[in-house]
Amino acid sequence: MTVQQKSPGRARPKAAPQTRRGLYPRPIPLHLAGPMMVYAASIGALPSLNAALSGLKPKAAPTGPWSPDPAEFWRAWANGAAAAFDGSGLAANAAPFAGTAESAPFPTPVWAAFGLALQCGATAELLNSLGDLFGTGPTPIEALDLSELLMAIDSRFRNDLTAMLDGIETYRRHPYARAVPEPAIVWREGASCLQYFNDGAHQGHGVSARPIALVTPSLINRAYILDLDSDTSFCRSLQAMGLDVFLLDWGAPGAEEKRFGLDEYIARLVRAIDAIAAFRADESRTPATMALVGYCMGGLLTLPAALQRPKTVRKLALLATPWDFHAEASPDPQAMLALTDALEPVLRTLDHLPVDIIQTLFAALDPLTAFRKFSRFAKVDADTPEARLFVALEDWLNDGVSMTAPVARETLGGWYGRNETAAGAWRIAGRVVDPGDFSGQAMAVIPAADKIVPPASALAITERLGDTRLIRPALGHIGMMSSERARDLWTRIGSFIAD
Repeated sequence: MTVQQKSPGRARPKAAPQTRRGLYPRPIPLHLAGPMMVYAASIGALPSLNAALSGLKPKAAPTGPWSPDPAEFWRAWANGAAAAFDGSGLAANAAPFAGTAESAPFPTPVWAAFGLALQCGATAELLNSLGDLFGTGPTPIEALDLSELLMAIDSRFRNDLTAMLDGIETYRRHPYARAVPEPAIVWREGASCLQYFNDGAHQGHGVSARPIALVTPSLINRAYILDLDSDTSFCRSLQAMGLDVFLLDWGAPGAEEKRFGLDEYIARLVRAIDAIAAFRADESRTPATMALVGYCMGGLLTLPAALQRPKTVRKLALLATPWDFHAEASPDPQAMLALTDALEPVLRTLDHLPVDIIQTLFAALDPLTAFRKFSRFAKVDADTPEARLFVALEDWLNDGVSMTAPVARETLGGWYGRNETAAGAWRIAGRVVDPGDFSGQAMAVIPAADKIVPPASALAITERLGDTRLIRPALGHIGMMSSERARDLWTRIGSFIAD
């Protein structure tokens, strides 16, 4: 294995990413359509709310030694309902306030209309419009004058949409450009390469004593989320702890990878493991062992690779790695199977799943994410570390990688649709992938605030693994690789590898 070192220790600023010269964040039509649909739903819900409330007799407030003033009670209920929706309009969040048919203050049509009217965030205006109606007890409610509420929702939407567009323009014009010391490239195959995080000071001087960590990212996102910048780098953090760190950069699928499925990608990962082992053996004349660290989808790829090299891979760290794709809060399996079938003409025509379709699937988890975060970003000082981190992460998110057609079918249909992993039906190289077959030490990191991989899905793999160290940090899926609060987690992962 030949080391291709490029100016070790020197940062080479790159030009501002191409992604910020276009209409981004991706896909921009979807991110604009989301809030517009919410606005339309909020406006459209008002007549229904008025009709549903008109003539209705709400139930009396509860009685007892603590009994509040009726008006105070119903206003508290309305405020609680508004907090449950939190501008998202998700009925699941509001379930505790909806209650059963017997306990709910109002029947379902009223509740649904009330929730839709809250979606634009005009909660205070809605409550003002309702006035003291909640204190009328069993008295019929008269029709509401919704003109002021209509104007309040319209004004709020226009202001928030303007803030979102201002935030997007601030992002596109931000001067940030990623500049980090380039790691050595020690192995290449097709579009993929192994990056070696070594400052050169250790090469040939005790390198063989340093524990090895091979970090593997997802196939559909760029590897540099694990080496985001000089101040926020998971890989460089492990290196600073005295580890020999290798990062497998899958690259974008090229001509060689056009027909690759998961079997072929995992076979490439196994060859990367062998290349690192040979590199270490050349220096130390002793067999090498290592830890595999897999992030998100990368964790699923590392497991079968580890099973194919049990003498080499003695530790496995799975970071936000899904396993049970039908666990709580996971996408509907029938919908995923239908989606896979619907995408088949695209896959047959293009031989890949384009980045914007992948981004659309992620955006569907929360269609208003871009609306909220860019509205907030418009108010952030562009010269702050917070702003630079935001831009760095957005550059990465918008710099996605397409998925080969075979991988799209296997993941959308096989994993999400049929749950082949948890069902014991996922095969790689003709062998069922069973976490219970891994004989080494394992660590599972399951972020508590993960909205991409439901914690229940990631937790399922620990039930099959043997000796497993479980960490559940109060972080999100991306925050575990970018937040200042993630540094303690990185130290714990490094300590697990080094022990």
